[in-house]
Amino acid sequence: MQELFALSRANSESFKGVGATLPCDDDRLNRPIRCFTADYVSCQLLGVFSHTMAATVCLLLQHVGLNVTGEVEQREVGADSRVPLEDLCRAAVDCCVRQGVVTSATLNQASAAVSAVEVGWRATQLALRLTQDAQRAELTTQRLQLQLTSHCWLHEDMLAAAQLSPPISRGTFMVELRKTCTALMALQPNLAEAIEQKNSLVASAEQRLKWAAGANPALAEVMSAFEAAVAKNNDQLLMEQRLAGVVANICNSVLMYEALRTRTSEALANDAAFLQLVESTQQSSRLHQTLNTQLSPLEESLVKLCPPDSQIDWAWIAKAEALISESVKALMKKMEPQRVELFAACDAIKNKALTVRSLLSTHNRTMADVRSLLKTMVKFEEPG
Repeated sequence: MQELFALSRANSESFKGVGATLPCDDDRLNRPIRCFTADYVSCQLLGVFSHTMAATVCLLLQHVGLNVTGEVEQREVGADSRVPLEDLCRAAVDCCVRQGVVTSATLNQASAAVSAVEVGWRATQLALRLTQDAQRAELTTQRLQLQLTSHCWLHEDMLAAAQLSPPISRGTFMVELRKTCTALMALQPNLAEAIEQKNSLVASAEQRLKWAAGANPALAEVMSAFEAAVAKNNDQLLMEQRLAGVVANICNSVLMYEALRTRTSEALANDAAFLQLVESTQQSSRLHQTLNTQLSPLEESLVKLCPPDSQIDWAWIAKAEALISESVKALMKKMEPQRVELFAACDAIKNKALTVRSLLSTHNRTMADVRSLLKTMVKFEEPG
């Protein structure tokens, strides 16, 4: 099995064009499976059917009157101690003829009938084998056709030059896929509505079964079976709904990828934008390698404010100047309310300062008066 997986991996890499070897054919891939099957049959099944058939034939011969054990003992066995089964059958036929169980005419008719049955069986087996071979060849053809189509789609850019068209047109397949995906998405609301209706009907039926089970306890088993069937059906519907959502998402992803990959207007616009981005990156890298100038933080902020489309010229400078003017005007407009508030706060602070100054002057005058009064009182209190 490890060899099979290794061959499958090498085959997939070769199919993608990244491997060093050519893709393997079916015989090479089937060889490990055949070896494994042959080993299993030789170890587990080889000899079982022939031994079973020989034992069954011996029992039948003994049933018709042949002493199988005696016949084997009377005959000279070979080096491997075996007696041909055909000789035992002939001995049984001779015994039946001698005993008068069957006549020569009956034996001839039986031989002719067996020969006819054998011929018919071989013809039937041949027809069955040919039918199986035809079905196997048809499946192989379908698989190879899908592999050829996927190979052509994977290497479409290189095979287009050689004018090799895939068996299945990509455009036709995408149109059918889009129709199927649209129909699948349109069925989702209908499915949800049908599930809701089913749930309401199931709830009504369960309620009636509960009422009936209350009157007839024998219906409890029927109710349990009904609930189990409903739960199984709900799980299956939920799984199918989720699977439909996953398939729809995958189809949409494939369609979007193919829409961007093919030569549509949107794809061409995206390709042009990507190429322009790559060209701008290359130009920036060249300028970074050739020029030794360093941008100041102010210049970097200016470039971030107005990213240049190409080279920096007078048009870019004028555009940057206009943006700076607009930014300054916007900032001045935002600062105007704050400036008014600042002026009002300054006026309030000045008024408070004047008030404090007047209070301080009053305080100083009061303290001077108190000081003079204290000096006068001290003079009166001095003796003589």
